[in-house]
Amino acid sequence: MVDRVGTKTLMGGGLFLWTAATAFTGFGWNYASILGGRLLMGAGEATSYPGGGRVIRDWILEGERGMVTTLFNGGSVAGPAIGALLVGWLVSSFNWRVAFVVLGCIGLVWLAAWVMWFGPPERVSWLSAGERTKILRERHGRELDVAHKGSDQSSLLHIMSCPAMYGLMISQACVVYNSYLFLTWLPTYLQSTLHLTVMNTGLLTAIPYGLTVVLSLSIARFSDLVLRPEVLRAGGRRFFVVAMMVMGLTILAAPLVHGTLLRRSKC
Repeated sequence: MVDRVGTKTLMGGGLFLWTAATAFTGFGWNYASILGGRLLMGAGEATSYPGGGRVIRDWILEGERGMVTTLFNGGSVAGPAIGALLVGWLVSSFNWRVAFVVLGCIGLVWLAAWVMWFGPPERVSWLSAGERTKILRERHGRELDVAHKGSDQSSLLHIMSCPAMYGLMISQACVVYNSYLFLTWLPTYLQSTLHLTVMNTGLLTAIPYGLTVVLSLSIARFSDLVLRPEVLRAGGRRFFVVAMMVMGLTILAAPLVHGTLLRRSKC
């Protein structure tokens, strides 16, 4: 749908559904209404990654995509880092309903900015002529343009027949599970086992996400310097991916932690 409808329309619609459903959750009157609101939120949220990938492809030069892709993915961790603190304060100061409504309103502000200013580099009026020419000339890479010139667009069936796609899906599923482990299990554990307040729970939930943003940007910059085109053609990307996976195994130490730097008597 991104390829056929376009990123501005599809992501704008997804963002509206996402934020409206988030605000609606704050008015939920029973389990079914809250569940329905969260399912609609997930449907709207599903547009972000395919749409974001297309935006990066259309706007960013080939040699700069490591850093920009990390900035894009960093939103999924910067959001919880900031949101955990904001939601913790809203719940502590007001209630959980207010937290959902406020987050929905913030999303609608971003939607307004998206509708007013976003578009393809060929059409937006605020882009300088020199920058537009550079983007259109270099965004796909010369070798890639030559290789794909005249080729047909791959069908979904053809893409799903590639073994590498299943490796990507499995790894992405693990990443998402790990993310929601910190968003759901960690706050519950901190409150039920260590008896922390909602605000202190939000603080400790925000810490791993904040560190992820900083480290991800540093690693992305390093990857842009190391993974040159000749290294990529030789398959060097897989070694970098394996190294990142090994670093991720530090999550196995989580069950060994039994305390916090916060004193329980003050929590």
